[in-house]
Amino acid sequence: MSVITVLCMLSFGCENINDVGWDDIRTAAYDRETVIPVNHTVRTTDRKYIVKFDSVFTDSRCPEGVYCFWSGVAGIRFLVEDDSESRKSLDIYTLKFSHFADSATYNGLKIKLIYLDPYPSVGKKMKYDSYKAKIILSKTK
Repeated sequence: MSVITVLCMLSFGCENINDVGWDDIRTAAYDRETVIPVNHTVRTTDRKYIVKFDSVFTDSRCPEGVYCFWSGVAGIRFLVEDDSESRKSLDIYTLKFSHFADSATYNGLKIKLIYLDPYPSVGKKMKYDSYKAKIILSKTK
C-alpha cells in the first residue's frame, strides 16, 4: 500500500458517504419521522439524497436529576450528498435559540431535528454510539 493511499484512508476528505454498502443504508420517507443512530446513513425513497448522522460535537444539556440555570444544548453534524454527488456538512442543534437552529437545508432538502437520545442523566454513563437522532426530511422546492 502506498503512503498516499494510507494518508488518504486516514484523512476525512477521502471518505465518500456513497462508499457504504447499499445494504447498510435504510430508506427514509419524506415528511415522516426517521430515527438514525450516530455513524449511520439513510437514503431518501427517491434516491436523491443520502444523509449520514456524522457526529455529536457538543452535548451540554442539563442532566435529569439536576437543577440547572440553563437547559443546555446538543449539536449534531449531518453529512448530506445529493444525486449530483455534491455534498455538505450541516450542523443542527437541540435548541432553537439565537444562533442555534433545529433545522438546516441543502439543495432542496430540509433536515429538522425532533430530538436527540439518550438524554443525559445524573449517575448514568452514556456511550457515544448510543446516540440516536429523530429527524424529519422534507423537500424545500
